[in-house]
Parts: sequence; structure tokens; C-alpha cells
Amino acid sequence: MTDGWYFASLLGWALLWMALIRPLKLGQALLCAVCGMLLTAYIGVIVLPLRQAAAWLLMAGGLAALASGVLLLLMNRWQLRQRVLRPSLLVWLLLCAACLWALNGVRIEDHDSYSYWMRIVRELYTDGRFPIHMDTNMSHTDYFPLLASLQYCVVQVFGWQDAGLLMVIASVILASCMAIGDLLEGSWLSALTGAVMAYLFSTFGLTVFSTRGDGPMAALFAAGILCLFFRRDDRPVSWLPSLCAAAVLTGMKIYSGLLFAVVIGASMLLSIPGVRKAGRPVRSLRWLSWMAVVLPVLMHFSWSILYHYHSQLAYEQGELTKAAYGLTPAVSGATASSLASLLGGNPRTGELMDSLGSGLWARLQPLIAQFGSSLWHSAYPWLLAGAVLMIVLALFQPKAQRWRTLGALLAMAAAALCYTLGLIGGFVVQEEIAVVALNYMNTALTPVLLLFVFLLIRLLAGQDEAWRFPARLPARWAVAAILPLMLLIQPPEAFARQLPVPNDEGIFRPFALEYYEEELGGFPFEEYANRHALLIDCSYSAAEIKSPSAKTHVYQYYALPMRMHIVQYPVEDYDRLGELTAENIKDMLRQNRCDFLFLRIDDYLYWDQIDEALGLEEQCDWPEPVGVYAVSYEGDEISFSLLGE
Repeated sequence: MTDGWYFASLLGWALLWMALIRPLKLGQALLCAVCGMLLTAYIGVIVLPLRQAAAWLLMAGGLAALASGVLLLLMNRWQLRQRVLRPSLLVWLLLCAACLWALNGVRIEDHDSYSYWMRIVRELYTDGRFPIHMDTNMSHTDYFPLLASLQYCVVQVFGWQDAGLLMVIASVILASCMAIGDLLEGSWLSALTGAVMAYLFSTFGLTVFSTRGDGPMAALFAAGILCLFFRRDDRPVSWLPSLCAAAVLTGMKIYSGLLFAVVIGASMLLSIPGVRKAGRPVRSLRWLSWMAVVLPVLMHFSWSILYHYHSQLAYEQGELTKAAYGLTPAVSGATASSLASLLGGNPRTGELMDSLGSGLWARLQPLIAQFGSSLWHSAYPWLLAGAVLMIVLALFQPKAQRWRTLGALLAMAAAALCYTLGLIGGFVVQEEIAVVALNYMNTALTPVLLLFVFLLIRLLAGQDEAWRFPARLPARWAVAAILPLMLLIQPPEAFARQLPVPNDEGIFRPFALEYYEEELGGFPFEEYANRHALLIDCSYSAAEIKSPSAKTHVYQYYALPMRMHIVQYPVEDYDRLGELTAENIKDMLRQNRCDFLFLRIDDYLYWDQIDEALGLEEQCDWPEPVGVYAVSYEGDEISFSLLGE
């Protein structure tokens, strides 16, 4: 797996961080390194853009940094040998090896991957341009592409593999867990705690291999809060991991990520008075705290400006093209963008505000009741018992330590409460998310679970000042005491069921490959890049997939760089047969400016209807209706010719 070199690049940048900032430990250096890579990739790939240059800088530069780091280790400059060659390095290498093993031959089957998470990387990879443009037809274009920018760098340098996309997701989570482990004293205890945290991230169905941005966002938030409240001292370097986490959180999700980042920044600002009372300098800490507030806001508005500007540009280009096709009246030209429109944020905010009004509570009440019932009957109420236990333990701690524990819990509780209210507000725009709302609650409540387990390990290891045992337990004993809890929450077989399927058991990918690679016989999609085509599908293999949007996205994904528009009809269900008239088909071709017509028909009656409407019988006959037809426009007339004849 050539894209496994990404982990080597990340380790190289972490060694560079450790060489430049000497007090950093390996886990926290990995966290700073992956945040730095994400931020650099976003600026280089999305903002500037310098896509290939940014990709080679991050990947090849990381490998060069790794080679330099090994040389510095041999020379033992800045005591790198003593700081790096520790159990944490061994655990990190084992975790990376486990990821490589688990991701070997993986095939992503997630619906959202094909509509956005993989699709935006593929847009960058195949087109080499901004993902929002006139020819794109993907969903969720308003989602922040921070992770996609680094995923693009990986596949651009090491070649396209699904695993290369998942390695970025896994590395953010693993680095965050290792940074949390560094907060404990002792070499083996820190390393094993990082491994325990990584395992616990599979709790409640949130695996380290999730293709969404929620997993990394929860991990970074947990690491940022814990690194702040359980820091060993008040040197600026101890606040640096929290700043790095806050700086990139907005890029995970445009609103919830901003919320989590602001919670970290506010926690940093509120921690400064206590540092001043202790008689320590706070000038550098104040600067770091304000940066943790300002950077997420700047990132939020940078994406808002880019999104709205390119969306408007794509719309105007589309209107000009439609006018050229005679579909709309001629337009005069581009309109100037206002500052208010560029800073408008996520367009779903407008949908939410438009939905407010009379009858809102009547719509929300059954959805909230459904959400509350599912929440009560889940494992989440046990976290409330854990939170009460954390408060009881904090009451017996010294005052300074007590406020750190309660402060971390309060910050996570505030973020979870605001996130839950935002999720309920989302019901107004998308009622269907109420059915899967528990999946979203993973993001808010998993950090609370990590805090509970962290405090428990800290207690058992004798590192809590109020609860010292007669003799400090060895590290392996403290971690072993947590294993029954881990197995109770998430048995290994449940974790194994959540891993991506490394074979053909998933249905999306084989379904698409069967058509594009076998039935079309190597149609040159690259040759017709950014040309538009209409696919009419009525096939038995498509009927096995219940979600129409899933079929649409997987068709569009594998057609790239050609732009495919999909119309689907059910096999042996003839209620929609009358839609396939010559006028309707030609209207769809004109509206989508299609140069090609693709057919995938297994039902004879549907084929006969299309044949009669378009007059294709002389070019292609049943039972071989799969074909590609070039579409020619002559005024109001449209003609078809079988490609290759």
C-alpha cells in the first residue's frame, strides 16, 4: 500500500515539531503535526490554489523531515533520542500497522462518501480545479473541505486508493488519542492510555475508520480540552496542542466544528485568571487564547467567501451556457458579489430561518419525542452516571485540581448541550435526521466518555492527588483495570463488524463497476472529460439497492470526469412507463446539455418504450439494449447515433 507512506510523512513532521519545540512529547507533536498538515493543505489546495505543489510539499517534505529526524536521533541533538525512543513510539507504530492491515484492500461503501467525502477528492484529483463549478453535480457542496484537501494530497502523490482517504481520518483520531495519553506521567502508562483511547473511539458505533468528519472532530475536541485542563504547567508549549486543535476544528463541520473550537478558545481565555493568580506570566498565553478564538472564525469566513463566490460564478456560467443552448433568454453578464452575500455562511441557515413560524412546535414535538425516547433507551444515560461520579471525585480533590476536572466536564457539557440544541434545530430543515439522531450524538458525548476513562486511569495509577493508593500501581495494572469496562461497552466482535468491508460484500461499488467496466466495455470517459451525459437506468442490479440517491451518486462518481445525470425506473413496475416519451427524454437532454445518452435497460417493456420514442431499433436491438448514443442538436431537432458506428 503505497499510500501508507502518509503515516511516515506525518511522523517526519512530528519529529520536526519535537526538534523545534523541545518540551513537546511525541503524542502532542503528532497532534500538532496533523493539524499543521490539515491547515497547510487547506490553504494550498483550496484557498490559493497550489494543489500539486502543496501535495508534494506535505508528503515529500514529511519524508525528508523523517530522514532528517532519524539523522538527528543518531546524533542525539536536542536530546531527541531520549524523547523519541520511548514506548509511545512503539505504540504509535503498532497503531499505524494495525490501520494498514485493517485498510488493506478496503472498499468504501458509505452513501455520503460518494456524494461528498470521496467525491470532492475525486473532483480535485481528476479535474484539478475548485470543487464547486458549473459542471459539478455532487451533493453537499457546502460542507467544509478541510479533510478532503489533505486526502487529495495523499492520493495525488501516492496514487488513488480508498485506503488513502481513510488513513487521514484515522491519523487525526490516533494522534489525538496519543496526545491525551501524554498527559499522564510514566512512559508505558502514557503509551498504553493512548492505545486505550483509540480503542474506545469505536464505542457507540463511532469507529476510527469512519469516512465522515464527525469522528476526527470529536477526537480533536476531546484532545484540545484535556490537553488544556490537565496540562503539567503553564508554559506556552503546554497550551499549543489546544490551539492547534481549535485552529482546524471549524474545518471538520462548518457550524459544530466552529462551536467546539470556540469552546476551546473560551476555556483558554477563562483559564488565564488562574494562571495570573499563581504569579506566572500570561502575555503569551493571552495571545495563544485569542488566536484560538480568532483562527476558527477566520477559517469559517474564508470558506464562506470561497463557497459563495464560486457558487455564484458557477451559477452565472451555467446560465450563460443555457442561453447559448437556447434554453433561457440571453443574460447580460456577471453580477457583482456583495460582502453580505459572501459572508452568508451555510445556506442551510437561511432554510432554517425561513422555516420558523407558526406551527413549528407542532412539527418538532413528535420528532423531539422520538429523539428523546431513543436517547433514553440507548447507552448514553450511563454517561450521566459517569458524569456524577466525576463530580463526586472532584469534590475530594485539592482546589486547583478540582477546578480543572470540573472545568473540563463543564466545557464538554456546554458543547454537548449546544450541539444537541443545534441538532434539534436541524430537524426543522431535515426531518429525516431525527431517525438517525443517535449517530450524531456520538460526536458530542464520546469526548465525555474519554474524559471519564482518562480520569479513571489517572486515579488507578495513583496520579490523582486526592486519591493516592499506598503504592502506585504499575502502568499495565491501571490499564488492565479498564479492560472490563472497555469490553462491556464495546466487545471486539462489535468493533470488527464496523470495519470497512475489504471484499465485494458491499453492493455500491460492484454495482457500479459491473456497468462501467464490463457492460460499457471501456468507454473513454477521460476523452470526454466534463461532457454531460444522461443515463436512463432500469436494471435488476440497480433494483437491489433501495436508496435511489445512493445509486445516483455511485453512478456519477465512477463516471468522472464525465458528468452523468441519472434517471431511474423500477424493473417490472410500469407506473412510470408513460414518462418515457420523446418530448420528455429530449427535454432532459436539453436541460442538462447532454452530448451522450447512456442506456442500462433489463426490462423489455421499458426498452420497447424508449425504442419507440427515439427510434433506436436499427442501431441496437433487444436483448442487448445497453449502449451509448451520441446526441446531435440541429435547431429543435435531436438525433442519435450509436457510438462506435
